[in-house]
Amino acid sequence: MGESSLEKRPLKEDKVWTLPFIMVFINSVVLNSSTWAIVPLMSSYCVEIGAGLKTASVVASLMSLTAMFLRPVSGFVVDRMNRKKLILITTSANVVLAILHILARDIRLLAVCRVLQGIAFSFQGVAMMAFSTSFLPLSRIGEGMGWMALANVISQSIGPAVGLYLKDNFGFYACFIFCAVVCSISLLIINFIPYKEEKREVRRGKLTLDSII
Repeated sequence: MGESSLEKRPLKEDKVWTLPFIMVFINSVVLNSSTWAIVPLMSSYCVEIGAGLKTASVVASLMSLTAMFLRPVSGFVVDRMNRKKLILITTSANVVLAILHILARDIRLLAVCRVLQGIAFSFQGVAMMAFSTSFLPLSRIGEGMGWMALANVISQSIGPAVGLYLKDNFGFYACFIFCAVVCSISLLIINFIPYKEEKREVRRGKLTLDSII
């Protein structure tokens, strides 16, 4: 196999903090914060709509479990799709799902919402990390990935605190509306990031256990 598209990319500047990368970084913080804002509220929300404690615990964990099992699949797909389009699709899904959380007064419908959000979260996270490499110089890829990892840490610190504050002061629905608004802002940020899909040399084939490993 020949050189990767990353190695072929002409690098005019040896900078990490270019405007496109800053926009991707901010978008990652904003988008992931909205996802993590819902996580600590889910058990109590399930009880609020009539679920028992055991059921509430299961439903609350569905997003994380779904995202975990789909990570190998999402990496396979991200290598074969336009990363910007994939982020736009998953972010749009998060807007819809945040609104559906308000309408989901049945625990089974809420469970479906959590599974779908886990799917979106899995693909979005992998696509965002891969997308950021398009704006990094080859000599500083590791540093850029470190900053993107920090974006995830920031969102995991901010998101739950914001979610709990909104729930305690304004109720559950305020948190879901906040998430829908934040994801909508994220869509605008992504749209303004200039991106030309790079030609990537990937091995074709079916998704199998061997290809995942």
